[in-house]
Amino acid sequence: MHSELYPSMFGGKPDKLYLIKRGSKTKPAPVYITLSVEQLRDIADKIEHGKRQCATFIVWLRIRDIPIKELPVGYAVYGEDPMPTPLQVPERIIALDRPHDDPPEYLKNRKNKYL
Repeated sequence: MHSELYPSMFGGKPDKLYLIKRGSKTKPAPVYITLSVEQLRDIADKIEHGKRQCATFIVWLRIRDIPIKELPVGYAVYGEDPMPTPLQVPERIIALDRPHDDPPEYLKNRKNKYL
């Protein structure tokens, strides 16, 4: 996720992380992403699980066609392991075209509706 920290001065919640990034290569308009601590922890856990799954898959590919008796001692313990299960594709993170999905009441009640 290539993004920058977007300090939320007007109505941001202290337990949220506000990020800003380019919409895409063809759409340079900025989009805003708001993540909670739980969402960040879930993303970090999935990244760690993916790293471990990748390492497991590399070992499985390395030893799959070698008889257990011919494997080095370090790999012999993995000789009977089945092929690792594929990872699940995570849900997409929703980006907004404005900094806040729900502005605070004092901004909602303003006469200038363009803010």
